[in-house]
Amino acid sequence: MSGTTRKLIHTTAIKMRWGDMDALGHLNNTYYFRYMEQARIEWLDSLAAPIEPGKIGPVIAHIACDFKQELVYPATVLVKTFATHVGRSSMKVDHEFYLEHDAATIYATGHAVLVWVDYEKGGSIAIPQAVRSQCE
Repeated sequence: MSGTTRKLIHTTAIKMRWGDMDALGHLNNTYYFRYMEQARIEWLDSLAAPIEPGKIGPVIAHIACDFKQELVYPATVLVKTFATHVGRSSMKVDHEFYLEHDAATIYATGHAVLVWVDYEKGGSIAIPQAVRSQCE
């Protein structure tokens, strides 16, 4: 499959820690990227395709985040991950941030382009079938 789609592929619940806040009392902007990373790692682990140095896996070609509303402690943040475009060796995933008790409000959106590579040889490879199948 190649092309554009929008399929929910994973939801991750992350309990915000006190130390995740910045001086203004809301989730520090760098933690949005960490939460997206955790969501992608949990998604890959759920496919039995964990990131293993010396093997194959994704690298980030691009990442961005748009902040909509502040997230404040205490909270459990739900990060929904969607496959939105799948190519031969790369795919785009979108992330949406919600509060566990507020599924109607999107607090932030994120976007990442992942490229599958052979970590040892360096260079892109085809997205593994187990990953591709879940995104179709």
